[in-house]
Order: sequence, then structure tokens, then C-alpha cells
Amino acid sequence: MNSPYLDYYGLIANAAVSLGIAIIGILVSIIVMRRQKSARTKSAGYIFASFWMALSLLYFFVAVRTLFGYLGYEQLDLVFFYVDNFFGGLMAPCALFLFFYFITQGKTKVALIPGLISLGIWATWNVVNIIGGAGNYTVTLWFTEWEPNSAIARAIAIFGLYLPSALAIIGLLFALIRAQSRLARYRIIFTSVSMFVAFGIVIIDYLFPGPPWMRLVILLAAILGYFTYVPPKFLHKTLEMEAEA
Repeated sequence: MNSPYLDYYGLIANAAVSLGIAIIGILVSIIVMRRQKSARTKSAGYIFASFWMALSLLYFFVAVRTLFGYLGYEQLDLVFFYVDNFFGGLMAPCALFLFFYFITQGKTKVALIPGLISLGIWATWNVVNIIGGAGNYTVTLWFTEWEPNSAIARAIAIFGLYLPSALAIIGLLFALIRAQSRLARYRIIFTSVSMFVAFGIVIIDYLFPGPPWMRLVILLAAILGYFTYVPPKFLHKTLEMEAEA
């Protein structure tokens, strides 16, 4: 094997951590979807699960392309750079939908409008990103990275997808003012905290790639995401009793 990076063992650690995030995130997504029993919260539950599925696929393909980089397959690394970008951006429409869903107290049709607008921005960004291409390939001990050639693509990612989504996730906490039940407040808090932590790491990764250890925080966020729709036993009965009252 002719790869000049075979002694860059940090790349293997990066791929392993990324794969771990992907596995945990997919499990959370599947469990949340299978636990949807209430017709009233199904749409929010499925979108929340979609958020975690998108994050899982993002880091799965980060793991794949990091391994290709380690083995010296630069062009395959580039292909999967576009693929992981695809799923990373897909988290934004999910975040905006959930913000408007909770802030309007479960009005799915209203929440769909900003979600679909964000989906359009995401699609536009993917086209601009691929057409613009990427260069300035960097391989360090810990990561491989490509820099988008298009300043427009980078601006769309930051100001059209990541920043509005981060503000929307923070804004979820304002929905607590309108929440009328303990169960609603519980779900809003756990949804916003788990998504904010996970999405925050994704944004930092996008702007300032570095060692993978910080991504371990996403595993904690995934556990919080699991507890959003599957509360701990000591809380489950209390929340369930109030919901039935």
C-alpha cells in the first residue's frame, strides 16, 4: 500500500469515534420512531428521529472518507466529502420544523412552511457546493479536510442553514412559556438541549476541524435525545399520569 499517511493513527481514531456516533445516533432514531404511540406527537417524533438519522449518516460518511484519506484515496475522500455535507445540511430543515412545531403548539402545517423553505435552501447549497468544487486538500494527524472553492456555498451553509438552525434550537426554549403540561415542557427541554449540543459540535467541526475527542459530547447528546421520547423510569410514571389526566 502506497499511502503516505499509514502512520497517521489519529485518522483511525477519528473514523472510530465518527462510526460510534453514527451507530448510537441510528439506534436513537430507530427507538424514537418505534416508540411513537400518540398521533398528536407523531410528526414531531419522526422529524426528531430524522434529525438524528441525518447526523448519524453525516458521521458515518465522515468515518468512510477519513478511512479513504488514511489509505491515500484522495478522490474517494472528495466524493464522500460531498456526501457527508449532504446529510449535515439536512439537519437544518428538521431543526426549523421542530422549532415552529413547538412554538405553535403542534401545528404541523404551519411548521412545514419554514421546514420546506429550509429544505429548498439546503438543495440550493448542495448544487452550488458541488458545482463550485473543493480544493486545498489537507491531511493532518487527526483529520482530512476539503475547502469549498465557492464562497457562496460557504455563506449559504453558515447563514442559510447552520445559523438559523442554531437560533431555532435555542429558540425552542421560548416554547416553554406556552407549554401547558409537564410532559410538553420535558420534551421541549430535552429536544432543545440534545439538538443544540449535537448541532453545535457539527458547526464547530465545519468551521474549525480538529481532533475527534470533542465529538464524544455528541454521544451524550444522543442519550439525551433518547430520553426525550423514552423518559427514565423515575420520571415516566409521573409524566404518563399527567398526560392521561
